[in-house]
Amino acid sequence: MFLMGIYDALVLPCNGIITGIQVMLGAHYCNYPTLFYFSGVLPCVGFYGVMAVCALLALDRFLEMCFPKIASKAFSGNRAYFWMLFPICFQIYAGFELLCVFNINVYAMNPDPFFLIHGMENNINMTYQAFIICGEMLVAPVIHALMYYIEFPMFVEVFAHLSWISMHANLMF
Repeated sequence: MFLMGIYDALVLPCNGIITGIQVMLGAHYCNYPTLFYFSGVLPCVGFYGVMAVCALLALDRFLEMCFPKIASKAFSGNRAYFWMLFPICFQIYAGFELLCVFNINVYAMNPDPFFLIHGMENNINMTYQAFIICGEMLVAPVIHALMYYIEFPMFVEVFAHLSWISMHANLMF
């Protein structure tokens, strides 16, 4: 329960205060992408962590009621701290998989920051951009995997390496 309180203390300012200010200002993802990104990451990661803590508490309560001897062996002493690693590891894994960004058009967290923004739906430039980004993320691993079996010319290997570097570098911006 204490861990859930820590999650709440970290998540509520992003979910309540920052999103309220964003609505009052009418700010959208394009205005402050870094702020929107981090104020979306923290609630998502916290949500997954809280859900894992709730599942852990349910398991603890179930074992306490049905199998008290097993519960005392599993959760007694410092073993409770070991069990708390499960929500933390789960939030690190799952929390960064599906990120949500607050969208002022629907007043809620949404995985698509451009949802319900007129002019951004069916935008051919967005399609080209997505194709290029997905293409570079496909080229590097495929060429590197094929390098184990096929000898490529030097320019292909250099292209694969540059593609690998750009694949990691573009995620930072």
